[in-house]
Amino acid sequence: MPLADGRAEAPTESLARLPLLPVLPRLGPQVELVDHRGQVIARFDLADRQARLGIETDGLRGHSGDAMVAKDRRRDRRTEDRGWTTERLRWWELRKEHGDVVRRLVARHDELMARAA
Repeated sequence: MPLADGRAEAPTESLARLPLLPVLPRLGPQVELVDHRGQVIARFDLADRQARLGIETDGLRGHSGDAMVAKDRRRDRRTEDRGWTTERLRWWELRKEHGDVVRRLVARHDELMARAA
């Protein structure tokens, strides 16, 4: 199975990676963002280091409730402060709206790459 990647930690990560890989081939799984001391600030489900685009796939169980939403927002602000953009994908989007997800992420990626040039 050439598209299998054992680094995926949840099914939603594979649901995101597989349709994105042909159009965003630099996306890698479990990409760590570290601070100047080498401390891990975040580990993105998928990311493109050149574009500074991180993708988080939020499953139904792990990312629901006010406390988890607040934690996710704090983390996203920390990564944004370091020049990264985080796109969050919900289970429903990945299962039912994957064409829209792919178009949205390609457009975001292209925007970030143009900004970096």
